[in-house]
Amino acid sequence: MDTRSIDRPDWSRILKRTMHRRPICVDGHEGLAHILIMDEIIEPLVKNGITIVSKDMTWLQIALRDTRYWLTAMFDEDNRLVQIYFDITAAVHFDDPQVPTFEDMYLDLVLYPDGHYMVLDEDELAQALKAGEITEEAALAARQDLEKLIDFLRCHAQEVMRFCTREMIRLKSEALHTEFREALTRDGVSKGIIRDKHGKREEGEYFRHVILVLKTEDSPAPGVEEGRYISQQRSLKARHFPGKWDVTGGGVLAFETLEEAGAREAKEELGLDIDPAALKPFYTYYADWDDGTGLILTMFGCRVAVPAEGFHWDEREVNDVCVVPLSVFLEQVRDHNDDDFCDAIRRIDAAI
Repeated sequence: MDTRSIDRPDWSRILKRTMHRRPICVDGHEGLAHILIMDEIIEPLVKNGITIVSKDMTWLQIALRDTRYWLTAMFDEDNRLVQIYFDITAAVHFDDPQVPTFEDMYLDLVLYPDGHYMVLDEDELAQALKAGEITEEAALAARQDLEKLIDFLRCHAQEVMRFCTREMIRLKSEALHTEFREALTRDGVSKGIIRDKHGKREEGEYFRHVILVLKTEDSPAPGVEEGRYISQQRSLKARHFPGKWDVTGGGVLAFETLEEAGAREAKEELGLDIDPAALKPFYTYYADWDDGTGLILTMFGCRVAVPAEGFHWDEREVNDVCVVPLSVFLEQVRDHNDDDFCDAIRRIDAAI
């Protein structure tokens, strides 16, 4: 029986790699999630007509205690799932908690993005049994484990694929210290691609973006007196509109809802805790860039309490924060936004 390690130290095909790992718990099983990013390789590897090793591919491996399978999910350079490979194991070992290993029981199951699956290496299991490398009991247990896995995937294949993609993106974000966003068409349809927010986008690809119009909780009722709004000054080093006073907002991360993104941005930029359910969507705008890419911007309105201890902002993005009347707020944002944008703020003011 072969014993394999999660970090694959002897894999000479990969010349340069980036790795990152973190603890994970799946259905009560503690374990480790690990990614391997193939920065440089000697040559691609193709099996059964599918490329499983190439430059900038990412492999996610998940090893769980007290289980008899080992999951390897393979993603292409655009973070699209290629396949999920399940090794049926005799055991998964955590002698070194950071570098788990497994004893391969020959049987393998491959799950493809369209949901179909294929069983591999049944002949290897039969040969190992004939050669006396494994017992009848071990071979029977491997076949039973395979059938249990197939039964589970018949009902939960899509769930497993989404889970693996989320885990891979989370680990990759941590490893590369960047954010990843889903590429959409201008109509908001997913292109099945997840991009580094600083990476190159193809023509026709759009990212989602949220804008928060934050009215103070103690503002008068709409139409009574002028409301008061939280305004933030962009960092003096910002790429766009440095030093300008603006609304709060930012990009939507992969696997994040618009409301979750809005609450996260408010926390990151202002130190405000906002219930995502309190954010009310009002308008959608489009920013179309000359290269054929752009942003789909959703504008939310919400009332928030001004913290007694003041705002705590991210100095990398925000230079200052103040609370101003609507008229001042409109003058600030009009400096670098169009009249339609300001009209939308007025309509929001009349509704919240």
